[in-house]
Order: sequence, then structure tokens, then C-alpha cells
Amino acid sequence: MQYRELGRTGWKVSTISFGAWAIGGTWGDGHSECLLARLRRERSESFRIATKAGRRLDPHVASAYNKKNLTTFVERSLKNLEMEALDLLQLHCPPTEVFYMPEVFDALDELVKVGKLRYYGVSVEKVEEALKAIEFPNVQTVQIIFNMFRQRPLVPSGMSMAQMALRWILMSPAVTCTIPGAKRPSQIEENAKAADLPPLSDETMHQVRAIYDRLVRPHVHHYW
Repeated sequence: MQYRELGRTGWKVSTISFGAWAIGGTWGDGHSECLLARLRRERSESFRIATKAGRRLDPHVASAYNKKNLTTFVERSLKNLEMEALDLLQLHCPPTEVFYMPEVFDALDELVKVGKLRYYGVSVEKVEEALKAIEFPNVQTVQIIFNMFRQRPLVPSGMSMAQMALRWILMSPAVTCTIPGAKRPSQIEENAKAADLPPLSDETMHQVRAIYDRLVRPHVHHYW
């Protein structure tokens, strides 16, 4: 397994991490957090947990990202994870307006100050949001969606389609880690092995780029 530095945290994390959403059962109301708490009790290895807050707001509007609601989300995650302080909390794809509201990040700074968070970051859907987020000095991480292939490129021998997708993402030096989900141990093992596979060839990268430019770029780049 390979390791890279995660954002501004100084932590070294594996380039293939584990997305726990799939084991929670839809939104799951914290079920995946409870499962991770159980895993921590049963295993001796240490690991970092990044959790999220915000998408359960109803309605999901910028004004709801206030100190009271954020504190409630954090307290619930602390209880579910059986932790005194969350390793990393990420705002879960909030409305774009949130990134222009300093009071939101002031509230997160206060949660760090009182010891409920070690670090916080953001999960975004637009490059504009990512660039605005990192203007706040205590935003430590940015998670952004990578669009996968709608048409299969030629998969190199010895790789699955999923492994090739992970290798493609990790070819970018700006990426610390990928976060694939999995429901079966075999999926987790296959994903983890992708970190140690050889880099994609220039030919494969050219095919991937051609597919991306033709089928993905027209649908997403106007958001950027």
C-alpha cells in the first residue's frame, strides 16, 4: 500500500481508502459510523475516520448551515463513533452559497477550539466551491467527485475495470487518495490491490482522455 499526505493535516493516508457509505444502507442515519466504532473496538490497528455533515438538513439550504445544526451533527457523530473528537469532518456538498458564508467556517473553528473536531474540510461538486473553500485557512481537505467512464476503454491485462479507474485517478499528483465503496470483502481486497499496480500506459491514458473529452467533459465543465 502506498501513502500520501492528506491535504493540510500532515497525516499520511493510504492512496486507496474505504468509503463506508455502502455498508450503511442508503443514508443509514449513522449506521456506517456505528459499524466503524465497532471495528475500532475489535481491531488493534489505528485508522483515521472522515465523516460528513449537512446533507440530512431538510430543507437542504445554505441558511441551515449554522452553528446550532453543525454542533448537533457533530455531537451525533461523536456518539455514533464513540469518539471524544472527530478526526475529520467534511461539509457534505453544501449549497454553493455556504462557501461565501464566513460564519459557517467560524462555527467549525469553534468546534475545533473546544476539542470536538481535530480537522475539518469540505466535499464539493464544483471547482468554484473548492477554490473558494481553500481561501479559509483552516479548511484542511477537499473531496471532489471524479466522473467515471460511461464507455469502456481498453482495460490493461491483469486489471479489472474498477482497478483501472482507481489507477487513472491516482495518476494525478494532486490526488491524495481515492475512496471507493464496497459491500463485500473481495471488493475491498481488489480495490486495495490497485494501489500497487503499475501506472497506466500512455496508450491507455490517451483512450481514457478521449472518452472523457467526448462523453463527460460536455456535461460537467460548464459547472467549472
